[in-house]
This record gives sequence, structure tokens and C-alpha cells, in this order.
Amino acid sequence: MDITLQPQPLLRDIQQRLQASGSLLQQNASDQNKKLYESQRAFPESSTTQIAQPSGADWQEEVYQKIQTIKENYFTEMNEVYQKVALRLQQVFQCQMTY
Repeated sequence: MDITLQPQPLLRDIQQRLQASGSLLQQNASDQNKKLYESQRAFPESSTTQIAQPSGADWQEEVYQKIQTIKENYFTEMNEVYQKVALRLQQVFQCQMTY
């Protein structure tokens, strides 16, 4: 039994999971923006709502701003880490294929 053949399914599995997680990161960011937009459209504020709850829109705006800040601060870095790990795994996988 050849020892180099055993890790290949594992590497393939890891590579597939990394690719899936990268697309999930992008999809999650898109979904979060979409949900926030839809939630704001679903409950338009009337003048009576603003009088009864003057801070009703404030918490939505605050949450939106926090999400945007987190996205701006971490998404690029996380995407770069993902790209580096995916590239390195591809190199390892290709190296294993040549042996």
C-alpha cells in the first residue's frame, strides 16, 4: 500500500471545505445586508411610531453601523487568510499528486 495515497482524500476533503467556507463567508455577508434591508422595508416608520418610540430607528442604525464596521475591519483580513490557506493546501495537494 502506498503511503502517499492515503492523505489525498483528506486533502481533497479539506480543500472542498475551504472552498465552501469561502463562498459561505461571501454569501453570509450578502444575506445579512439583504435581511437588514428587508427588515427596514417591512416596518416603515410612521410619524406616530416615531413619537411613541423615538429611538426605534436608532437601534437599527446602530446595529447596521456595527455590522458595517465589523465587515470593514475583519472581512478583508479573513478573506486573505482563507486565500493563503487555500493556496497552500492546493500546493500540498499538488505535491502529493506528483509523488
